[in-house]
Amino acid sequence: MRGEHPAERLEPLAGMYAKAGNPIGGKARTKGLKFVASDGGWSYGDGPEVSGPDIDLVMAISGRVRALESLSGEGLETLRSRC
Repeated sequence: MRGEHPAERLEPLAGMYAKAGNPIGGKARTKGLKFVASDGGWSYGDGPEVSGPDIDLVMAISGRVRALESLSGEGLETLRSRC
């Protein structure tokens, strides 16, 4: 069970991870892509879109391949190649 993760906690974390260098590597993973939360108001970046639940965006931005299963969009394959 994944549990509940309020958007007001995940959205700041997603923004921080998206800008983070090593060891998280989010900056390199998010470059040239737009991330859109399907369950909140968070979005980040420009380019081909990757969308899905907040928690899965956070996990994918930090390199968790398993989270890619619940994401979609034109930019997904690019993100997959960076994880």
